[in-house]
Amino acid sequence: MPFFRYSATDRSGTAVEGTVEAKTADDAMLQLVKQGLAVSQLMKTLTAPSANVVKPEPRPSPPRATPVQRTTPRPAPATKPQPVATPPAQTIRTKAASDKDRLFLFGQLGKQLNAGIGPAEALTDLKTRAPRHMSASLEDAAKTASHGKPISEALERYPDLYPEHVVGTIRSAEQGGFLPEACELISDQAMNAHTFKRWFWWVGPTIVNTIVSFPLVWLVLASLVKAWDVVEAQGEAASLGSTMAAMGQSALQKLLWPIGPLTLLLWGLSIWFWRALGSKKARRMRHELTFRWPVFGERAKHECLSVFAWIMSRVSKAGVSPNQAWQLAASSVPNLAVRERLERMGNGLSGSEKLSDALFKEKLFPAEYAPVIATAEHTGNIPEAFDQLSRVSQAEFDAAQGYARTRSGRWAFAVGCGVGGLLIIILIYVLYYVLAPAILRGLD
Repeated sequence: MPFFRYSATDRSGTAVEGTVEAKTADDAMLQLVKQGLAVSQLMKTLTAPSANVVKPEPRPSPPRATPVQRTTPRPAPATKPQPVATPPAQTIRTKAASDKDRLFLFGQLGKQLNAGIGPAEALTDLKTRAPRHMSASLEDAAKTASHGKPISEALERYPDLYPEHVVGTIRSAEQGGFLPEACELISDQAMNAHTFKRWFWWVGPTIVNTIVSFPLVWLVLASLVKAWDVVEAQGEAASLGSTMAAMGQSALQKLLWPIGPLTLLLWGLSIWFWRALGSKKARRMRHELTFRWPVFGERAKHECLSVFAWIMSRVSKAGVSPNQAWQLAASSVPNLAVRERLERMGNGLSGSEKLSDALFKEKLFPAEYAPVIATAEHTGNIPEAFDQLSRVSQAEFDAAQGYARTRSGRWAFAVGCGVGGLLIIILIYVLYYVLAPAILRGLD
């Protein structure tokens, strides 16, 4: 077998020379290349290499880096790393904001955003004209916006100022790109809630009148009965001074017991019940009662459906997936009971299930919703369908609100007549069945 003398360079750049045995020059070149040599010259030689010429051995490839053996035991293969829970946003407690506060704040914010002013600049301007207890939150939101973060993250830290549905609406608008319109929606919601609550101005005076009138009438009637007993016992010797003294003594005794303690107890229970009913813990129960109330239920239902359909229309136009759009729209609903039902419904949606099929299953939606969405799915125009349903629900909400105001006026008249009528009945009973017989006995 012939020999071939070569000159080459190894991988480290060192020049090497030697002789390789091969059948052909191509075989010799192949062997040298496999050894990692860059051959510069290859010549066939007729003489065998001398004894002192070392035939190059195949150069081994550079050793691969072997992993360092761990000295600490590895976790068991079955153990999976648990995801690190994201810490909740820091909650900052403040004085509660009223619907009137949110009405003016978001109305001005929406107008500034529509004029082309950036969120950070608009919030910085509004913090100087907003109520004092809302200034810190607006400054925080302005800093968040200046850093390129969603302002919903800042608003979420102030639950006393911005309820969940306000934060959900802002978050949906940030993802859908309709922040000015969302601010106007929040302002309209606050205006509807503010004007509707003012319609029930009579509830507080009626409660106060009831708690004050009945003990006072009881005290006066008891004093009159005691005064007549004194007059009847003393006869002609009774004087105006003794009669008035007897009335005052009787009123003081009844005030110490039982009228005074019972009145204080009634006041305390009324204040406790009013605060407990208006607390955040009772909000779920309060919203559920509102939703199931025969008169107020329709108003709450159509308000929620109007907001839900409007948000679905806007985020669908922005290209958000149906499941994510559903969750965003559900978080924008003001009634907590309705929101929970919508969120449960959204969690049960599969990727292949149609929205119309889900609407058919849920009795929350009117019967005409599902066919409209089914047609939109067939024609590929879901945003426009939800926009149409939003307008329909808004019209139903306006009608339900007018009806609720009318019924509440009737309730105010009925409650006033009931309280006044009960007081008149008590007066008639005492005058005609207690004092009149005693006076007639004295005359006899």
